[in-house]
Amino acid sequence: MKNPYILRCFVKPDGDRFVGICIDLDIAVVGASIPEVKANMSEAISGYLQNITPENIKDLLPRPSPIHIKCQYYGIAMTCHLRFLKEWCLDRIQIFSEFAPPSNPQLAGACA
Repeated sequence: MKNPYILRCFVKPDGDRFVGICIDLDIAVVGASIPEVKANMSEAISGYLQNITPENIKDLLPRPSPIHIKCQYYGIAMTCHLRFLKEWCLDRIQIFSEFAPPSNPQLAGACA
């Protein structure tokens, strides 16, 4: 991870719901709307980071997603940055970042 405190995420539709994925921690959440997915992602990341200890940090940080998930992220990022598709993307697909420093101060040094 470039900056261990900035986690890259995206949200996309999946049938009648939305799926959010954090590509830096390989965490997935679902929700009925984009704001709900973002809130669920924030909760999931917070819970994940709370369970990290100095003993298991090397196994749990970073925990990148498979390449096909990263390709989805970058495809969505490129689509959303195209001027003529920006408005279309707003209520369908989005990329976003979560700022998530470890809650355990001992982990801050291990992440730097």
